Amino acid sequence: MPITQQVEHASWPSVPERMHCKICRSESDFVCSNFNEHGRVSAIHTFRCRRCGIAFVGNRITPEDLREAYTREDIGEYYAEIYTENHKKHITAAAAAKAILACDTRAAILDIGCGNGEFAQLLVQSGFLNVSVHELPSADLQSLRNEGIGVYQDFNFACMPSNSFDLITLLDVAEHVVDPVFLFRQCRRILRPGGYIYLHTPVVTVLDRFMQSICQLPLVGKLGRVWQRGRVNIFHLQNFTKRALSEILTAAHFDTVRISIRNELSWPVRSYVRVHVCEKHDLPAWVCTVLSWFLAPIVKSNLVNRNKAIVSARRSMSNASA
Repeated sequence: MPITQQVEHASWPSVPERMHCKICRSESDFVCSNFNEHGRVSAIHTFRCRRCGIAFVGNRITPEDLREAYTREDIGEYYAEIYTENHKKHITAAAAAKAILACDTRAAILDIGCGNGEFAQLLVQSGFLNVSVHELPSADLQSLRNEGIGVYQDFNFACMPSNSFDLITLLDVAEHVVDPVFLFRQCRRILRPGGYIYLHTPVVTVLDRFMQSICQLPLVGKLGRVWQRGRVNIFHLQNFTKRALSEILTAAHFDTVRISIRNELSWPVRSYVRVHVCEKHDLPAWVCTVLSWFLAPIVKSNLVNRNKAIVSARRSMSNASA
């Protein structure tokens, strides 16, 4: 039986009360709907899986919808804003790559979702001799080619040969793809037997669960929906859980799965508040300053907002031809 979300836009269609989880196929409950101003998709409907706990976009999103949303963004401005926090993550990931590969600088590394290529360049600067990247065809990666970095570009990973890499990195990528199950199966195909995958991706936090629980309540419901809008949207199609990541990797024939959860921000807190709250609600700059000061201890907290999974897993040596 469909329900109509308590939202400001009465023209939105009704959405189902529950649907199947995109990871484990279990029943998932409707959380909220939010307006989407990026492209032709008018609303994003968020659901939460009863079994594995992920929060995900329930309405159908096509590759064309994503292309339209991303082409409306100023990518250069975005990378400039996230540079400081992103660089910290890249340093951590480069150190992890060295540890996983036992400092074998000849090992073949593929960075999927490379963005502007900063991490691939850092790997080269760290001494790795065989670094490649993958991005969508629209990305201009000629500068990486000029530096001797291999470049693969397509929409479905078909251009990358099987059994070819010792390590695949995905730094804040898995949350952006329509079909994460397909993504991890392709990673397994591309890796050599015994090769590793290493990734950072957002996860559902204690604070997220609280905000999801109040989305349908009077008065405070809008607070929950505003928070959820920043967490699950046209750009972040799912937030995983430790259980969901373990299951999806095991199903894709990875073993030695290691998952740690910690607080890791991509932007300064002020940028989150400005983009996801103040600009979307036409609030003045002083409100951004006050909210940033108030929210920073919460958003940076490992107690209630451990928001990022750092994951490594090995392609199983068994079922090598699967």
